[in-house]
Amino acid sequence: MKKIFSLLLCLVLLLSLFTGCGQKTETSVTLEEAGLSFTIPDEWADGDNVNLFPTSYVTAEAPIYAKVLYQYIPDENMDELNDLDSDVPVEELMVPLFEFIVVKEENLESEEVAAEKALFHTCEELPSQEEYHFFLLWEPTDGLAQLSPDAGLVYTDMEDGIPAFKETVQTFVPTAAESSLPSQEEVAAADEGYFNFISTDLDGNAVTSTMFYDYDITMVNFWASYAYPDINELDQLEEFYTRLQTEHPNVNMIQVIIDTPDDAAEEIIAKAYEESGVTFTGISPDKNMASWILENLKGLPTTIFVDDTGFIIGDTIQKVQTADYYMTAVEDLLAEIGK
Repeated sequence: MKKIFSLLLCLVLLLSLFTGCGQKTETSVTLEEAGLSFTIPDEWADGDNVNLFPTSYVTAEAPIYAKVLYQYIPDENMDELNDLDSDVPVEELMVPLFEFIVVKEENLESEEVAAEKALFHTCEELPSQEEYHFFLLWEPTDGLAQLSPDAGLVYTDMEDGIPAFKETVQTFVPTAAESSLPSQEEVAAADEGYFNFISTDLDGNAVTSTMFYDYDITMVNFWASYAYPDINELDQLEEFYTRLQTEHPNVNMIQVIIDTPDDAAEEIIAKAYEESGVTFTGISPDKNMASWILENLKGLPTTIFVDDTGFIIGDTIQKVQTADYYMTAVEDLLAEIGK
């Protein structure tokens, strides 16, 4: 089983959350906001017992302007990672493989930068661009204690390939370097309680959260291509959506595919939709939506409900459910709001 989580936040702005699982992952990566591009080795993307979890952050005013961290998760930890009821902290299920940090000239000697570098035994500086300095870090100082012997060998093989990987890295001035962005707190305060987005559906058509205005309630279901076919409620969702048309036309349903936009993921979802005769709308996350996903999703599938302003109402539903279960939830909410 393969899972590669792909995440880019600018401030808390994220391009895509999860990509891959049983599929070939895109190995050419460009992070415009971080000023980095690189090529993931094929053996990292497709090798046995190789699952990567990348997270990338850009915070313009912080001592570390950008961070791109790739962590390794062995196969034996994947079930635990996907278990909604697990008490094992996520950080105990993975080990850092490498990390990029981007630092402005005036922050090179900051305590935060020194502390980040201290997390790894090896730190090599990459070509700088104007006021931006780029570093590649690897060999975590905490070691590999949480890995089994077999997983440790896989990790060591990947780690041996980092010097060659470094040769693929290119640096450039981050595109968002001069942007005037609100603080994370300001963004959160403005959107608190609302599920807002400006994105596209899986056919590339523009969609926004104004679509909520046409319905008293919209059910938003979160899924991913890597969950197919093992975790799949499309037949039940399609039955539920079809029943809505006649029983509650004032209620809509959409599905967010969290590992899109991505060609491989979209191909898998297209196949899954065709098999189940899906007629509801599938949507790719935009940066704002993906930030919400990062903060709120604990597993897949997850379902929420919003009112005609996009305000989140009712209880969050987790795990696979039936059409009847969703219908009961909708009817209870309709009664609560007097519709």
